[in-house]
Amino acid sequence: MPSDSGEPSDALAPHDALHRVVPPTSGHHRRHRPPVRWRRVAAVAGVLAGVLGGGVGVVALRAAEHPDGDHIGRPAGPSARHITARRTPMPLPDAQILELLGRPADLGQLTDPQACLNRLGATRILGAAPVTLNGGPAVLLVLPAAEPTSVSAVVVAPDCPAADRGALARTELARP
Repeated sequence: MPSDSGEPSDALAPHDALHRVVPPTSGHHRRHRPPVRWRRVAAVAGVLAGVLGGGVGVVALRAAEHPDGDHIGRPAGPSARHITARRTPMPLPDAQILELLGRPADLGQLTDPQACLNRLGATRILGAAPVTLNGGPAVLLVLPAAEPTSVSAVVVAPDCPAADRGALARTELARP
């Protein structure tokens, strides 16, 4: 570019500087590389998966160390391992219960036999006798079972159904 004096100048103005463009020598590898953001997302997902896996491992190890259930994430209290079911035994042996079928029903202190039958879902009493269960008065009722070859023996409180406890003990026996 000529100077103000009309002579060419060796110095170039900053806006006239030469730029050199260099083509990539082997640019094909750049076309197949995923963008940087996907690599970051993958890295973050990997770190989160590692942290989650470590947390699950810690909880599992603590559960193994405390088999009584006292560990992270589980409320304290009874579990299926700690609950025991106790079946109340019948106050009379099976043979004596079956003998009640051959004699008149003795309802003892049972105050409302029909309401009690309704509560138990029964229609008639085949036999009955006053008994003692857990130190208190009760009445053993022999009722028809669902199958005609069986009878159902049920122990109820004398104030059945007002006691709202239903059957205190129950068993099913083969009819003689």
